[in-house]
Amino acid sequence: MNRPKNRYYVNLDLPYQVNCNLEFLKSNCKISPIQRHWNKFGPRHIEHMLSRDLLDWFDSVGVCIPTVEVFFTKPNATAPWHIDMSPPQDHIKINWVWEEGTEGISYMEYSEIELGEAIRNTKKTIVGTEYILLDDSTVAVDRINLRGPTMINAGRPHRAHNLKPSGRWCLSTIPKYKGTDVRILWDDALKIFSKNLLV
Repeated sequence: MNRPKNRYYVNLDLPYQVNCNLEFLKSNCKISPIQRHWNKFGPRHIEHMLSRDLLDWFDSVGVCIPTVEVFFTKPNATAPWHIDMSPPQDHIKINWVWEEGTEGISYMEYSEIELGEAIRNTKKTIVGTEYILLDDSTVAVDRINLRGPTMINAGRPHRAHNLKPSGRWCLSTIPKYKGTDVRILWDDALKIFSKNLLV
């Protein structure tokens, strides 16, 4: 099996496309005046945002998608360094990104640090899940201009960095092992999606 050269991200070649697009996100996701806006969509919306074919394919490889999140990063803005969940694990998300306009660039930055030195505090999202907020002095060691589908390691320090004069939208799925409420870990995901890795 070919493996990516990093433990942060790998692009995927999935057999089906998502239904979602930039216009859908702009018309269905409420934008607030804060730098970064977060929406969570449950099963009622997931088939409409992804596709029945894609969800059936995930099911065929032992994966379920019970939750979809949408993140918005304002123009010329940077999200804080963070790790999803506390305590951290190398769990995955599969993301798609849309950018408004053609000028500038946005990307995801990753870091590899000793967490004990960088943790600022643990916070909760509006639905009660925890994440670890890191010190602003965290230094990036890798970055990718995401489009998607891209499998990311949400258990490593990361942040969105938008250098564009327009907004950045991210559709983020939280894959779990079929029939469970357990998030899929990076090494397992490399095996599950071994035929779909673009390395």
